[in-house]
Amino acid sequence: QPTVKPTVQPTVKPTLRPSSQPTVKPTVRPTAQPTVQPSIDPFPVKTEISFQCNMDLVGTDKNTFINDAAAQQAVIDSFAAGMNGTSEDQVFIANITDTSGRRLSHLYLRSDLQTSAAGIAITLEVRRILEKLGLTSSDGAALHASMAAQVTTAVASGDFTTRLASRLTALGSPMTLTPQTETFNVGDYTLRVVETPAPSLQPVESPQQPTSNAGFSAASRPGLSVGAVFGITVAVLLVALFILMCFYYKHRRKTNATVHVVANPFVEMEEQFTLVY
Repeated sequence: QPTVKPTVQPTVKPTLRPSSQPTVKPTVRPTAQPTVQPSIDPFPVKTEISFQCNMDLVGTDKNTFINDAAAQQAVIDSFAAGMNGTSEDQVFIANITDTSGRRLSHLYLRSDLQTSAAGIAITLEVRRILEKLGLTSSDGAALHASMAAQVTTAVASGDFTTRLASRLTALGSPMTLTPQTETFNVGDYTLRVVETPAPSLQPVESPQQPTSNAGFSAASRPGLSVGAVFGITVAVLLVALFILMCFYYKHRRKTNATVHVVANPFVEMEEQFTLVY
């Protein structure tokens, strides 16, 4: 037997309204202005100092080096590390040329025989912003002399060669590059003023939408809509049809006048025939 007798009516009466009423007002009013103003460049006027360095590398040719992004980055990283405070994004490869067939240094000669090997001449360019270093344009010469001395020492001491081999392995390049220290040189520097325009703090008004009866303006001519082109075409056809109709009625009127004049002689001939008879 069942333990509980079935109930005749539902146990709970359904609710007539939701348990929580909707809110009458919005919880938060939207802000009228942006919460954060646009950032302003702390150095709106910048003075960029740049100079180039030339070096020969043995162990690759131009095409192979250009197609090996890891080798290029290894050279840039090793070169930037030789100057205090210089990051990799401040060093750029300006030029690459082949040096195959040129006379190598005595380190790569065997028994006084002049041999040749694949190599490249690479030009690296350094760019720094003086204001970010707390300097001005008058400090350009001193900064250039300091950086030139640092990178020259790094190349001559072999630190650049050691770092280059390490970076080539770390970046996965199969190349083995050997710098020619006696061909390394640092060029003169140049200064260039770079001005950054300050952003506007006031919001820019959106352009007003043209009204339906505004007509064609000079600003709207370059981009006519399909409807406008269709309307112009229909108007031209109607004008041409009107001109043709005017020409037709004018020509018809002249033709009727000519027939009337030609018909008169027959009447006169009939009258003359009657008199003679």
